[in-house]
This record gives sequence, structure tokens and C-alpha cells, in this order.
Amino acid sequence: MIESNIEYIVDALEEFINQNGPKFLTDEPYRVYTKLIESGAADRKTAAALLHVLVSGVLETTDSGYDTEILSESIQRECILNKRMADRLAVIISALYSGDHRKEWKDKDQEGLWQFLQEEFIYTWKGFSVWDAGSGMVDCHYEAEIILNPTEAISEDKELSKRLKKNLFMTKDAIYQQY
Repeated sequence: MIESNIEYIVDALEEFINQNGPKFLTDEPYRVYTKLIESGAADRKTAAALLHVLVSGVLETTDSGYDTEILSESIQRECILNKRMADRLAVIISALYSGDHRKEWKDKDQEGLWQFLQEEFIYTWKGFSVWDAGSGMVDCHYEAEIILNPTEAISEDKELSKRLKKNLFMTKDAIYQQY
């Protein structure tokens, strides 16, 4: 039962990272806590202990590739948690930051931006004007389709750079919505 619960927590955390980027856990620890509780993925004690670990900075100071025992000792020392809870959190964190997950996240890094740069976007421009024809006013309408091709210079956009720093996994649709 505990093993399957750990897998469920790891799956939920992986989904949060896939949606919001790899820094989501440490940038928004309280949101992680509330999402774990609301989704039913974790009990309150485990979610609270994980919140404590995320806030304490253990993940930033500890290499996520460490052995589960070393990670557990670090959690016990830095967060003052008992061995049982530290072991549980170490298993969750080790499973979450496994080599396969880190490789998957590295491959997804800025994938949405590169997909966005490969796309062509068709924009329909509609013009309207009223001209003075001498003996009266004439309504004029014009419509044109413009094909837009983004360039790599778009990555210099300050707002986009800020959003990509926060979420490296931003999709091409989210980037498109910004523009």
C-alpha cells in the first residue's frame, strides 16, 4: 500500500513538473502542497513534510542523484524529520529525479520554443476605410492574409525569456498565445 502511494505521489509530482517546468517544486512549494492534498495524491503528513523539504532548500544543496540513504540522512539533518519520514521522502525524491526523468526533462527543455520557431502562422488582416469620392462617401474594404515566420530573435524578447526561465517546458501554443 505504501509503495503504491509513493508511486502515486511521484506520478503527481512528475505531472506538476511536466506542466509547469522543473523549478516548479522549489519555486512554488505551497502550491505543490495544496495540489497534492487537493488531488488526493498524498496524505497531509507526507505533503507537509515534502513542503518542509522543498522550503528548506535540501533539493538545491543535495545532488538529486544521491543514494536514497544519503538523501534520507540529509533530510533528517537539515529538516529535523524522523528517520521513517525522511526515508519515505528520500524514496519519493529519488524516484522523481531518476535518470530517466532527468533525461526526459532535458530533452523537453525549451522544446515548445523550437516548435514555435518552426511554425508558420497565417494572420488575416482586414482593413476598412471611408473615402471621399467627391460626390459622396464610399466604404472600402480590404482583406489580406499574411504569413508570419518567427525568427530566433524572438528568444531575445524579455517577457518571453522571463516566462521561459520560469517554465522551460512552455508549449508552442502558450508562446503563440503571448504573441
